[in-house]
Amino acid sequence: MQSLVGTPYILGGNSRKGTDCSGSIILSLQEMGVLVDDVTANEMASGNVDWIAILPVTNEVWAGSMGLLNFYDTKGNGKITHVNVGIGEIEIPKVFAPIYLGKKQIIDATSGSSMLCRNDGRLYLGQYNPVGEKQINQTYAPFSTQTHPITQGRINWAVLRNELRR
Repeated sequence: MQSLVGTPYILGGNSRKGTDCSGSIILSLQEMGVLVDDVTANEMASGNVDWIAILPVTNEVWAGSMGLLNFYDTKGNGKITHVNVGIGEIEIPKVFAPIYLGKKQIIDATSGSSMLCRNDGRLYLGQYNPVGEKQINQTYAPFSTQTHPITQGRINWAVLRNELRR
């Protein structure tokens, strides 16, 4: 996922030429040699995608935990419209430490920038790398007091391993 930072955002895309939020997850799996159907964030969060395990509790503090899928209702209509992925704590460039040290990170593909979309145009502390509009960005988590995950999940690797054996 981290290697996708800077990839252009294209709604419905799932390639290095351009991808959206759910497409970035599909693309990452494909690059790992796992072929899965192209599904939307809403479908991923539905509980009907066998290779995604929906978690019983939503916790924004966990949002940046390695491999955690965070699902959002960005339009406030009860439909999941966005997903991002936690990549855990990573090495922060020393020039930004100690301010950002120990903050878990997420990879976020949005039509705006991950920070500007979520914070009404205000940059948020912890965005140590340049924010790109209409591209995949990396930022810390939890990254907003205004947008909380509606539900969370994880890749069900046991199901994907079974698919690889077929």
